[in-house]
Amino acid sequence: NYDEFDVNYSFDNLVLIGLIKKYIRYYNIEEDDIPNLFNYNNNVHVRFKVMVKNNINNDLHLFTNYDNWKENTNYKFNKIEDYYILDRDFEKGYDLEFKISSNPNWTGVEKGMFGEEIKNHKYHLENDIQIEDIIYNFRRY
Repeated sequence: NYDEFDVNYSFDNLVLIGLIKKYIRYYNIEEDDIPNLFNYNNNVHVRFKVMVKNNINNDLHLFTNYDNWKENTNYKFNKIEDYYILDRDFEKGYDLEFKISSNPNWTGVEKGMFGEEIKNHKYHLENDIQIEDIIYNFRRY
């Protein structure tokens, strides 16, 4: 009867009886490298997922206060089916502001449903998030 046997299948016991080997990989790192190796804990992953209501043939570009609103930062969205998607990491706790442009500069910045100016998008970043948005118009240049 198998109920009479006390079998312990813990990892450590399997190592002791030789059924599996314990594998430990050591890294030779300098103390100065430690913050860079474990920096991911201080970052928040943001996925921008944008749908454009008016057909455009341009790429979409992201401008943020994190990058001091610099033009030509090469944060270009990828077109995947009906969406434009961009993944970026930011510092945890950051108050992110952003706008999207149909050009790598401000000449094609996003506008509201009736072509009006819109406020910056604002998010306080504490956890990984996906930001979904619809853009109706862009500045005509």
